[in-house]
Amino acid sequence: IQFRLIVRLVVGVLVLTVLGGLAVYLVFRGSMVRQFDEGLRAEAQVIALRFVRDHDGRYEFNPPAEPDRLFLHDGHPDFYCIRSMDGAVVVKSPSLGKSACPGLELPANYENYRHVEVAGHHHHERHLRAIFLSFVPPSEHGVSPDHFQIILAAEREEIDELLSHLLKVLGLVAALAGLATASLVIWTVRRDLSPLRALADQAREIRAGQLDRRFALTGAPM
Repeated sequence: IQFRLIVRLVVGVLVLTVLGGLAVYLVFRGSMVRQFDEGLRAEAQVIALRFVRDHDGRYEFNPPAEPDRLFLHDGHPDFYCIRSMDGAVVVKSPSLGKSACPGLELPANYENYRHVEVAGHHHHERHLRAIFLSFVPPSEHGVSPDHFQIILAAEREEIDELLSHLLKVLGLVAALAGLATASLVIWTVRRDLSPLRALADQAREIRAGQLDRRFALTGAPM
């Protein structure tokens, strides 16, 4: 009985510890990704505002004076491009060089966040996260009749490394907490059941003709 009780308690404690650590990780991860995505959206909107329709109805892009300083993630320049609804790329960031814009295989009306790859750049796919955002360019005369899409991809290696470190720390904490709790459970169960073990030992010592023998109940649960 004691062994089964200890096993069940220890397993229960370990499962609760692991689930608690996993819940903390998922909540923190969700918060970090949401903040990253909000930053991507804000940056994409800033870039989109630089794509304007002039008085003659022509579209032009006014790049920031120092894009390498304004749009950086983890020390790497971001990748962005703007395309029309027919899929034609009209603006491409200098950081892309001769590489194609990421995500062009998706429809131009696609709006969401997505992991992408930039051909010719040595980045792991999970480290690049992109936002696909449709917008109407500001116009110097009237309202622009056309819609465009901006694709902005940025490094998220720093977040991934932080989450990986957090997962390792939580795993270590869970292991130590589980070990400490399991030790405490074993010690507590053994201590509290020791009077019952003593009664069991006394019962085994009873022989025929000793049925009037009394048990020592010191410490036994009442």
